Amino acid sequence: MPGSRVKVPAQADHHPASARRYRRALLQQSEYEALQSRIDHWRSIERISAETGYDPEMLLILYTQRVTRAATKRFYKVKSQARQLVTAWKGGESLLQIAQRVDFPPILTAYQLLMEDRVPRKRFWAYIRDPATIPDRRLRKEVEELLEEDLIYSPEGTDIQHARGKVGEGRLNEWLDRHGISYLTENDLRGEHTKTPDVLLHEPLVVDNLEIHWIESKANFGDRVEIRRNLTKQLAPYLSLFGSGLVIYWFGYVYDQPLPEGILISDETLLLQDDLHSLVSHPVGGPPRRTPAKEDDNHRALRGRTRPLPRHRDSDRHAHRTPHRTRATPTHEVAETKVAHATTRVRSAAPKGGRATSRGKHAGGPAKKATTRKPSVHPVSRGRRKPRKDEDA
Repeated sequence: MPGSRVKVPAQADHHPASARRYRRALLQQSEYEALQSRIDHWRSIERISAETGYDPEMLLILYTQRVTRAATKRFYKVKSQARQLVTAWKGGESLLQIAQRVDFPPILTAYQLLMEDRVPRKRFWAYIRDPATIPDRRLRKEVEELLEEDLIYSPEGTDIQHARGKVGEGRLNEWLDRHGISYLTENDLRGEHTKTPDVLLHEPLVVDNLEIHWIESKANFGDRVEIRRNLTKQLAPYLSLFGSGLVIYWFGYVYDQPLPEGILISDETLLLQDDLHSLVSHPVGGPPRRTPAKEDDNHRALRGRTRPLPRHRDSDRHAHRTPHRTRATPTHEVAETKVAHATTRVRSAAPKGGRATSRGKHAGGPAKKATTRKPSVHPVSRGRRKPRKDEDA
């Protein structure tokens, strides 16, 4: 019997009109680490969600962060053992058993092993995307086992992460549209700036007495590692180019991480507000706060009636353009459907005494092959290694 699959509610369930279903994930770093350490496998997520009240999708993100960071640290150590792993595999040990023994993600383990066994890189990822094309029966069966076990590096896992990001960006745009706030999108700004936020506002909003010129959407959990990485690569450059701004971590964040002056951090609560006089965010460590004020005054401030967006060193090139409000695109709708029906399912543990042997079915029919995005070869390098001479072109 295949393991049962449990649907994790998508972000679409967290609509402003509905009651909040899960605990708000605003944690201290120590609380984040303690919660993350409890998730020893994705099969434990359903149980931990029931015990703690946290969103299962948020717990899946915490598990993903732990797995990918550990894989990054140990990638080359496992690679150095590739010859011994090939010997063990040819001696009868399965790819999944080897991955469990070396405590490394199953698909990345198979990648290291088969690269050492001179399977071309392109052919390996073709096998991962469509195991039915594998001519060898044993390898085909073992690759199917890997895909069933690996919820992070499988094509399904990469589709989950990609679709989650699209849903977050689409929801931000919908909120701005609903309140008549004009803005430029990342696509509008591409090629005109060295760094481009998801949203650049035509006129600033005011949140916690700080003018917000740009908003960045992160369909992730903001722990210290994630926040520091985002600061270095994106948020600090935005602050320099466009002025103060806001980053939204849809699934929560640690609130004891200091931030530079001029950057606010919030979770989805900010965009669950239909009445603009009540917002939740904070600039530095400490619990979020509500800023009470008269509704009319705050509403007027939030509509950006303070002053126009200041012109910065490279903003003149798009100053002549008329800001517009971008509606949610069909791409966003497709991504939201993926998250709701295919990409945010956390599968429960296999029956006692056995393991799941089938990839199961969607509620509406047989599971579709994941062909949209190619998983990365390495959690950081994204597979930039040059192929060997004996590999496929």
